[in-house]
Amino acid sequence: MNFLHERRTHACTFGAGASQATTQTTAKLFIAARDISSSSTRGVAPAALLRVKAGRCLSALAAFSLAVSLTACGGGSLEPAATAPHTIGGKVAGLEGSGLVLQNNAGDDLPVGSTHVVAKSGPASYTFAFAGKVEEGKPYAVTVKTQPTNPTQTCSVSNGAGTVGQADVTDVSLVCSTQSFAVGGLVSGLQGTVVLRNNAGDDLSVSADGSFVFGSQVASGAGYQVTVAAQPPNQTCSVNQGAGTINGAAVSNVAVVCATTAYTVHGTLSGYQGSDPLVLHNNSGDPISLQANGVFQFPVPVAVGAGYAVTVYTQPGTPLQTCSVVNGTGVMGNQNVSNVAVICSSSALTIGGTISGLQGSGFTLQNNGGDNLSVTYNGSFTFPAGVVSGATYNVTVSAAPSMPAQTCTVTNGTGTAGLSNVTNVSVNCSADFAMSMYLASAAGASNPGLLGFENGPSGYPDPIHSSSPTSFTTSSGSTSLVLNAATGTVYEAVDGAVKSYTINSGSPGNLTLTSTANFSFPGSDGNVLALAPSGRKLFAVSKAGNRLSSFDLNVDGTLAGDSSDHWTFSLMSPVDLVVDPSGKFLYVANEGSNDISRFPIDSFTGNATSPTSVPGIGGPLKSLAIDPTGRFLYAADPVFGEIYLYAIGQSDGSLTQVGGMSVANVSQVKMDPYGTFLVALSGAAPAGFTLVRLNKASGLSVSFSSVLTGGTQLTAAAIDATGSKLVVADDDTVRSYSVTPTNILMGSSMPVFTSVGSRSAIVLAR
Repeated sequence: MNFLHERRTHACTFGAGASQATTQTTAKLFIAARDISSSSTRGVAPAALLRVKAGRCLSALAAFSLAVSLTACGGGSLEPAATAPHTIGGKVAGLEGSGLVLQNNAGDDLPVGSTHVVAKSGPASYTFAFAGKVEEGKPYAVTVKTQPTNPTQTCSVSNGAGTVGQADVTDVSLVCSTQSFAVGGLVSGLQGTVVLRNNAGDDLSVSADGSFVFGSQVASGAGYQVTVAAQPPNQTCSVNQGAGTINGAAVSNVAVVCATTAYTVHGTLSGYQGSDPLVLHNNSGDPISLQANGVFQFPVPVAVGAGYAVTVYTQPGTPLQTCSVVNGTGVMGNQNVSNVAVICSSSALTIGGTISGLQGSGFTLQNNGGDNLSVTYNGSFTFPAGVVSGATYNVTVSAAPSMPAQTCTVTNGTGTAGLSNVTNVSVNCSADFAMSMYLASAAGASNPGLLGFENGPSGYPDPIHSSSPTSFTTSSGSTSLVLNAATGTVYEAVDGAVKSYTINSGSPGNLTLTSTANFSFPGSDGNVLALAPSGRKLFAVSKAGNRLSSFDLNVDGTLAGDSSDHWTFSLMSPVDLVVDPSGKFLYVANEGSNDISRFPIDSFTGNATSPTSVPGIGGPLKSLAIDPTGRFLYAADPVFGEIYLYAIGQSDGSLTQVGGMSVANVSQVKMDPYGTFLVALSGAAPAGFTLVRLNKASGLSVSFSSVLTGGTQLTAAAIDATGSKLVVADDDTVRSYSVTPTNILMGSSMPVFTSVGSRSAIVLAR
């Protein structure tokens, strides 16, 4: 024991003054002693295992003694002392949902918000610590195993991984944010535009069936409520599955179903006596079969704004009856229709009468608001549906005639049917004809000058009534007339001057001279006038003077000054001119150079500017006409018997020849106010004219109607403002014609007490 104690004491102080080698030897002895201790448990002789090389070999006993001493110094153990483990934890911020589960090192699950949470440090904030601890020097890795739901959130980890030091880990941080999702669905049955709204603020306009999605998303766990903010016209849209709570996914099952707002058509049947059913139709369908008097209703509703038309499809029999419909047509409003009346009688009476003065097309009469009759001719008429004895009838004009436009008046159109058919309804139609006509006769006539004529009898299709003119002004020759309808002014071109006249409204046909302006160049033949659409500029060409000039006009239509104040241009035998309806371009036909001059018109001064020319195609051009849309120009070539068609460039007024039509000896062309037809006068015997009906889209001819008028040659023509009256003049006779879509009807002819010469002009004024 004393030996061991001494060796132990020696071993405890062994390293105090030992060298480094001795120290290394001591460490090796310590390891060896430990191995001896371990090996002895496995039955291995300790002395055989211990070999310490410290410059010499120690005996087994010495090594054993040293090991025993070292063991005593260490307190009885050879292993180093273990370190204390530490907790892993931190904080969670923004947590609103449930079910969040954390993990450390892919295990040690920690449900946050449960009893494992150390403390709740504030709203949606938690302090947590894992149950399992990690030893110093060991790694840790905090991750999210399960994200929270209700609401759905995403939690992100910061400072979640590292190596455990000498203290607990408390700085792991998790931040949770709530996810947002789209709200949408499907619209069906929509026929306009509906405005949808989500949560009283997010508006969305939808104009077609199909899927929709609101622009703003809604957070998970928050509510949504889809409503209709504005209904489409004549429709009602309802929302299905439009409210709920976002639960971690987009909402796409909102259903918006739109239906047209519609109402039903009701009526009353009376007078029915038969055993066979009465069958009514609405809008040529939706049949109902009636076998008793009383109230009836069509099963199919009619949309608001749509029409309804109740008709008798099958009349009742046994006994045979005739049933008529009263108040059977109309447009559906915002309530049911209930005033349709169907009256049956065993002896239906017809309603009819006579029509006179009809010239236009599209004329329709109507009885009792539903029995329509299309009329195309003068004479007797009868409505298709009868009216029972004792029932009322009311004949009205459903659609007035057009081309020409007419006003038709019904007389004896209302009453109560008696015991016999009604035949005394009278319908009289009259057109809006010109109030007066003015005829210019050129130099060389027996009495050159300006003649005025008053209108014919009211309602008679003939504007020429007087056998002698109501006004006559002597001049050296009158070659052109232009009407300014806005001011009631007639302009006359005479030798060397232009005159303006005011139409006397109280005495049709009479004129009062109001102003005169002289040309700045000599000219005695072929002065032709054209009025600018603005009514403030009058253009003139002189064939003899080879010039284009212009005159300013006052607001009241009077001439403001001589043409010498404005630009004039030299031309070669100009014979006709037209201004396009926009007032941007002026076109002149030059007989001498066989071309057409295009003059741009200055938008500020209204004067013509420097021209460009388009060469003619055949012989010298004689006359021009422009359609009321400004898209087409027509040029007459009497030598080759052609009317050339030019397309007008809408931006620059350029001319492009696109077609033509053959009319023998054509000397003048006149366009009707609506662009539906062109009148071509023949410049050679036998006298006559051709009416060329036009395709408005292409400007090309559709059909031709030729009329021989008699006389030597036609010198002038005019078409009234309605496009339904044509007046032509030869050397001593003026003739009037009514023009319909299909016919040219002779009105009357009137001898003129003086010959009009080889050139004349006509204007028709209201």
